[in-house]
Amino acid sequence: PTGRVRRREFVGCSPERLFRVGSPGDGDGRTVTSEALAGTRIRGLTPEADAELLRELLSSEKDMLENRITGDFIRRAFVELEDNGWLEGRGGKEGDGKGDGGGGSLEPRYFVRRLRHLQHICQTFEGTLSESANVIDVSRSLLRGLHPTPAVC
Repeated sequence: PTGRVRRREFVGCSPERLFRVGSPGDGDGRTVTSEALAGTRIRGLTPEADAELLRELLSSEKDMLENRITGDFIRRAFVELEDNGWLEGRGGKEGDGKGDGGGGSLEPRYFVRRLRHLQHICQTFEGTLSESANVIDVSRSLLRGLHPTPAVC
């Protein structure tokens, strides 16, 4: 079908994934994901120091706000995909009239990404491309809409 490519990549140096269309276990390659990586602390030299730095990170209003701002930025790019008919409807809360429950999640899913020297607050976003979505058009839209994210500005 039109728009399906075997492998195309946009490579950067950031530890965050700007976006990905498809995944190794996805089968038909119709999943789009992105993540907000904002809010950072160094890693501690001991497990105790590491845990204290993590508690400090997660209790920091400034770092949580940075992550929410970046997440909202990514969410808007996904909503644009949906408005173009390129993402299946997403699930909303029961009775709120948002989505049909089948397209993924734009609700924040937070976790901490721990790297060798740093730990970051991370949110992930995921959606399912509609049958009419062209992978190349979706990728171009996400490159325009997501680069640079507020996390690197």
